[in-house]
Amino acid sequence: MRKRFRVLSALAYNDPLYQHGIIEYAHEAGWELDMTFAYYGTTPIHWKGDGIMTHYLVTHPELMDWLQSQHVPVVSLNADEVPYWRGTAPDHVKCGQMAAEYLLSLGFDEFAYFRCSDQISVAERQRAFRETLSQRGKTFHLIDWREIRTRNRPTQFLGKILARLPLPLGIFCQSDHRAATLFNACEEAGLSVPDDIAILGVGNNETLCNFSRVPLSSIDTDMERIAWTGAAMLDRMMKGETVPKTPVLFPPIGLITRRSTAVIRTANPHVAEALRFIVANSTAPINVNDIIRHVGISRTWLCRIFKEFVGHSISEELLRVRIEQAKHLLLRSEEKITKIAQMTGFTSYVHFAKSFQRVTGCSAKELRLQRNSNNLNKLNE
Repeated sequence: MRKRFRVLSALAYNDPLYQHGIIEYAHEAGWELDMTFAYYGTTPIHWKGDGIMTHYLVTHPELMDWLQSQHVPVVSLNADEVPYWRGTAPDHVKCGQMAAEYLLSLGFDEFAYFRCSDQISVAERQRAFRETLSQRGKTFHLIDWREIRTRNRPTQFLGKILARLPLPLGIFCQSDHRAATLFNACEEAGLSVPDDIAILGVGNNETLCNFSRVPLSSIDTDMERIAWTGAAMLDRMMKGETVPKTPVLFPPIGLITRRSTAVIRTANPHVAEALRFIVANSTAPINVNDIIRHVGISRTWLCRIFKEFVGHSISEELLRVRIEQAKHLLLRSEEKITKIAQMTGFTSYVHFAKSFQRVTGCSAKELRLQRNSNNLNKLNE
């Protein structure tokens, strides 16, 4: 009879996406999974078991000390932060590069990074973001919450800093949950998001991204797959098998556009309104005629100025947004592909299948199968 492993989930950064990935693998492997720490946050000093999943943070030294004292395999979901644990991690360099390229595509000339902590992940995203912008000859500003939060009324002070920076400004925020502070500071200073300041987060936690009055665009770091693969790694370690010595890095799987970046830096308000309408309604079965009616100017004129400022047609932008949403659902959900086609605004599965193949170079089924197989392949490299 196969041994039933007892595994503790003790994540200092307790994101539900990580927990979902761990739970998914635990069900597949038949683990006895202890989630007590996720609810109470107290160090589980009386726990006894076979392995531990964790996520390191310097702000939880008591947990980190306790984990190091245990004589069981430990896998970290940010193994790049710690030299003594095996595990997985997002590819922070590629996140920073993706953020820069995306904000550049919106036409910004001024950029900033909102930094709030000392984690290696935060510093690596900042470095890659800044270097990518520097290669394109663009200006970079660092907004450091660590230097602001000790002041009296720090959010108001942050708003004053933002108001003094050259506008319009594209800001890459170190994570989704920190973006709320940035948004509140914009409101304090009377700055419009996204017209004055466009905000981009990391993690694509849908609860956090939709919590704000202006939903947050975010880079999807594939947290569930990072956790699932980390759990597979722990399973091998508990069985005495070998796993990679260096962190297994996961590149971001896409960027989900929401209203916080629904703007092209242009003096033409009609183009900006068309983009906002596309982002807000792309999951509905809208078409170019609906967008033109909403903006309220002639088809010829809107099509002309849209292509001038955005670089491609209205229909191409609508398709781009829908395909990105479809990729996100294919890689992050178990929904049937026909259902995903409906959820992303396509009026027929045939249209979805042909459009997806043309834009991505593979079928939706191939993308999903390739991703699932790559999870285990990473452990064999």
